[in-house]
Amino acid sequence: MKEKKQPAPGFPSGWMFSTGNDSMFSEENLCGLLIRSPTGTEYSSLEDALQSCKNKCNIAKTQLLFQSYLGGSILYLDEQHQLHNKSYMEEWIDVDGNKKVLHGKITQCERDKVDESHSEFIIAFNENSRKDILAMGGHCGLEIPQTQKVNESKA
Repeated sequence: MKEKKQPAPGFPSGWMFSTGNDSMFSEENLCGLLIRSPTGTEYSSLEDALQSCKNKCNIAKTQLLFQSYLGGSILYLDEQHQLHNKSYMEEWIDVDGNKKVLHGKITQCERDKVDESHSEFIIAFNENSRKDILAMGGHCGLEIPQTQKVNESKA
């Protein structure tokens, strides 16, 4: 695979990034991306590259610019969100026409630093509510998770 080097957005002048070879793809690195310093040092981890240039750049700003350029989001916990620690209820009609209601609590709010209008919430479902739903049947063998991530429109 031929590499195409590009300037690394947010990094100081001379920093480049490119795709590495397919054998480098893993969750531990940048999914095959390589970041190169002006001296030619290669980094397969954004954290390592940021640490290397910490004296020449603002790490938080550089990370935000680089990840937003790649289309990634940077989530942070927002404990001040108005829905944090509020009750949550989800209801639906199953295939047999029975109304199901599942209760829980919003335990976390994650906001996107790039797009502040985008929030996701972690819901912890009430254990008794989960058991009641399962006891009612009609769930086709599906498990009801202890927690679930939902977007803001569903919260």
